[in-house]
Amino acid sequence: MTLQDETGAGWVKARLPWLYTPAVGCWCLVFGSITIVLVVMYVGFVWSGATGFAAALERGEDKSSEYITSLIFLIAGIALLAAFVRGVTARQKFSGVVAEPGQFETLRALMAECAAAAGINPPEILYLTPDMTVAAYSAGRLSLTREGKRDAVFVGVGALLLLPRSDLKAILLHEFAHLALRRKVLSVDICNKLYNFVPRFASAHRHALAAIVTIIPLFVFSWLWRTFRKTMGPLSRAEELLVDRCAAEVTSPRHYAGALTRFAVLHRAMQTGDPEMPALLTQINADFYQSLLGGGDEEALNWFATARRTLFQRRETLWIRIEAAKDWYLGRPEKQSGTHPSLTRRAKKLAQDLKALMNTLGLWEHAQSFERHFEEELTGEFVAKLRPRFYAAAKEVGGGPLEWPGAGKELEFICQRKGCPRSGRNELSLSDSELRLYGKHAPTVIKWVEIADAKLITKTEGFLTEMAVNMAAEVRGLPSNRTLVIEPRRGRKIVVPHWHCGGNAFEIEGWIEHHIRLTEAAGYSVGKASGTITGRGIAVALVVVLLVIVPLIFVSMSVSSKFGYKYGSAVQTVCIIVLICWFMGRRR
Repeated sequence: MTLQDETGAGWVKARLPWLYTPAVGCWCLVFGSITIVLVVMYVGFVWSGATGFAAALERGEDKSSEYITSLIFLIAGIALLAAFVRGVTARQKFSGVVAEPGQFETLRALMAECAAAAGINPPEILYLTPDMTVAAYSAGRLSLTREGKRDAVFVGVGALLLLPRSDLKAILLHEFAHLALRRKVLSVDICNKLYNFVPRFASAHRHALAAIVTIIPLFVFSWLWRTFRKTMGPLSRAEELLVDRCAAEVTSPRHYAGALTRFAVLHRAMQTGDPEMPALLTQINADFYQSLLGGGDEEALNWFATARRTLFQRRETLWIRIEAAKDWYLGRPEKQSGTHPSLTRRAKKLAQDLKALMNTLGLWEHAQSFERHFEEELTGEFVAKLRPRFYAAAKEVGGGPLEWPGAGKELEFICQRKGCPRSGRNELSLSDSELRLYGKHAPTVIKWVEIADAKLITKTEGFLTEMAVNMAAEVRGLPSNRTLVIEPRRGRKIVVPHWHCGGNAFEIEGWIEHHIRLTEAAGYSVGKASGTITGRGIAVALVVVLLVIVPLIFVSMSVSSKFGYKYGSAVQTVCIIVLICWFMGRRR
């Protein structure tokens, strides 16, 4: 199979192994057949449960136990079908700043050059991330990403900062060669689709209550996934060597091998930490978060300026880790992953010696500088969309709770949902004295001394409840699983469901806990710890049980007296199962 460059620039000698297409076809047949068998089995469960329950009603069964088996089959079938639909229809969701048309023209010009060299149209979407990533993704011809695009390229600003433009172009050519293959060669497109679909389908079956009835398909798919990766590994590594050769023919074998070596060493040096000091990229993001808290001059809100300053201050550490990365690659000449050959083998296939490349190349000279407008515009997008990453880096570097930036400081979190009338406006703010919640009307102001306890729910425990919550969220156009619960010392509990700044949930929760601890240290008592058994708690639980059981008995007896005992028994069984599902899946 030959990859032809429509521009005539080369790549005419690039060939995939002859086994590639038959192997992909066989695996596609295997996974397709099993998927069809599973969906037929799931529909059979639903049909069996529904017809069994209807038949029991028709016979006039007078025992609740006669309905339970059919209801179990019905609920299990619905759970399995829901897991199947979620696994099939889920779209890839990526984290990063999307370069909109008209933004970052310098980088878009580089993308256009690479696309022209590859003989393809530029990717439909470009993501920028605060890391060392350079990658390409293709959804293929059968699906789209969450943004409705078929392919995307990811560029980490760490790579922009450390790589010369010519080297970055060479690395991007490798990724564009992947896109060209996936667009032009059907077997590569299908193989890439299987790599994305199978683990997603398996994980859709690995969910709380659903795991009880999905253990068999989960086990089958997990075993087939391991077998698929093992058998397709050599062919996927051959695909990597193929796109290496494609990129090398556009530049030159030595230039591309040098750029690949420089990127691999810098990538490992920047993202590897040790017990004494975190990874340098983590340190840069943590320093940027601290400058973000401090506000101050424009320089403080420039990610690139923070990165250059951190690299200058820790240049000795960077050089030590560059040398350690070189030793790591040279000490493991045959080290390879499931889909990527070793760096030594990739250099050898380009007729280059890895050790000679490392000895002659200047792996890092200085951090790159860009137009001030570009740096500030991208920094603003990072602050608005990727703030949780910087908070997580600061927590990792600090190793504990962060310190409040100072008296009079206020942190504001804006609505992040496109299409919302409040998009871009404050949704929640925190200061050293109070918490403010914004909505349609005047903001709700709560003093820290008035709060007994607070918690932030970011996950729903329970498969059925999560399904219901997320389905309702989609229908109402709201983000799922983001609920803030505040318990004042006096008055009713405040619940803020499905808020639009929930992406910053962990940072908000961390700062709320920080202020509650300060309030406690100042002498104010905090609400009782959850899980403590008290007389009042037992009394409340007894009242709740009575309020549930008594109406249940009343409803079932009323139905029995009016329509017959068989209907009352069926209603009682359904109510009990619904109550059990609610209890198992309640939001904790």
